[in-house]
Amino acid sequence: MTDWSAEFQELADAGGPARRFSAGDVIFKRGDAAQELFVIQNGKVEIHQTDRVIAAFSDHDVFGEMALIDSSPRSATAVAATDTILIPVGKNRFLSLVRNSPDMAIKLMRILTQRLRETARENQLLNIEAITASIAHEVRQPLAAIAISGGAALRFIRMEPPNLDEVRSLLEAIRKDSHRAVELLEGMRNLFRRAGEERQAINVNEVAREVLESLKGKLQSHGIISKLDLSSEVPIVDGNMIQLRQVLLNLINNAFEAMSGTSGPIKSLRVSTEQSSRDTIAVKVRDTGPGIDSGQLEDIFDAFFTTKPHGTGLGLAISRMIIERHGGQLTASSGGESGAMFEFTLPIKSITGAA
Repeated sequence: MTDWSAEFQELADAGGPARRFSAGDVIFKRGDAAQELFVIQNGKVEIHQTDRVIAAFSDHDVFGEMALIDSSPRSATAVAATDTILIPVGKNRFLSLVRNSPDMAIKLMRILTQRLRETARENQLLNIEAITASIAHEVRQPLAAIAISGGAALRFIRMEPPNLDEVRSLLEAIRKDSHRAVELLEGMRNLFRRAGEERQAINVNEVAREVLESLKGKLQSHGIISKLDLSSEVPIVDGNMIQLRQVLLNLINNAFEAMSGTSGPIKSLRVSTEQSSRDTIAVKVRDTGPGIDSGQLEDIFDAFFTTKPHGTGLGLAISRMIIERHGGQLTASSGGESGAMFEFTLPIKSITGAA
């Protein structure tokens, strides 16, 4: 951890009256406007992103300066880990101090460089954890389907006489699910190595039909009505078929899980496509579940953030990564009791200049 003790007095002299925080108090929240940085007179402060502690600071450390330098909202939440006394330094006084003190500017550059190096090392470890968890998350469904089909096939083959038609059908399902697991693993490998991604001309209507058809039985068994509302003239996009299919699978499965826990009389899922602008198309997945808390509409795309008891918090993070690598955007909105909507856009092939 960076030691600011040598600069503590100079910054403290530029600061305002000390503020006291009890253990557990929130100092600032992610998304707050950045008006000041803080010098820790004594105590300990933890920096949180969703449910993870990404940094901790103690006596004579300074935190909150990055948002001032970037002139951007807070990117994380700061919480007093113990009873803590802070000296706030306002944005104008801080910038004036840096402008008028070359020594302070050099010290600040040195400290920021060290922090960036520490963050890079932490991100390398986080990426390893993310890749491992992602693979487990993505292949769980086809492997579970294989296990269920295998168990059913054994029951049918033990019957007197064996029901061979059912066994053949289940073996075909196992074959398809095993191929899907292999495709997922290959897609995940390409996603994280950022190379070798095969692109092709894709009709998103065909992808939507295929994905919804593969989940139709699952949705019907839980009383969910599914509907396709596809534009008849959706232009072609240039993309990776496996990855775009995975995005739609993730979004539809999220909608399914949201509605599975509700008791409303109508559970419906709608997948639609349209040309949203001259150079983009949009794919939307709407549900009639409980919706998403307005304070979590961005958090849900953070890796490891989840509102589900057994979720990994990776499906939406991976989906956004895939869409952004295709040159598009993935967003969420909520209508409260009327459910949630996820929308992703993709550039039209002719606009991207793809062959």
